[in-house]
Amino acid sequence: MTIELWQVWIIAGIVLWILELFTPGFVMGIFGTSCFLVALLAYLNLSFSLQLFFFAIATLFLFVLIRPLLLKYFYRKDEGAKTNVEAMIGKEGIVTAIVDPIAGVGEVKIRGEIWRALPVSGESLEIGNKVIVRAIEGITLIVEKMNK
Repeated sequence: MTIELWQVWIIAGIVLWILELFTPGFVMGIFGTSCFLVALLAYLNLSFSLQLFFFAIATLFLFVLIRPLLLKYFYRKDEGAKTNVEAMIGKEGIVTAIVDPIAGVGEVKIRGEIWRALPVSGESLEIGNKVIVRAIEGITLIVEKMNK
């Protein structure tokens, strides 16, 4: 039993697609897909040099036109999970000591922790006011009073 060239292309394509499962970015998958396309040409008994030529063309085509679309829909980039102080932005809290922008004092309690705070606007915030964190400057939270 002899193995034909088109079968070699199919096997190579399968192996490359298996490798794609372990690598990101659809690189191995592009080569594997090119192998499958060239397997059709090999089955039609095209010369090996033409098979290599079409493999190169198919790979280039898939890399330039198809791969960006696949990456766009399957590998969406996001900011990821925010950690440390960046995670505080957008969190709600409650004023525990009057927030006075003129005196530069004030405290809010967020997730059980007391933080130094200043208001976004120039208005003072009274004890018990609910606030939302809008920014962070050093160890001071810049907060805004929440509308009820």
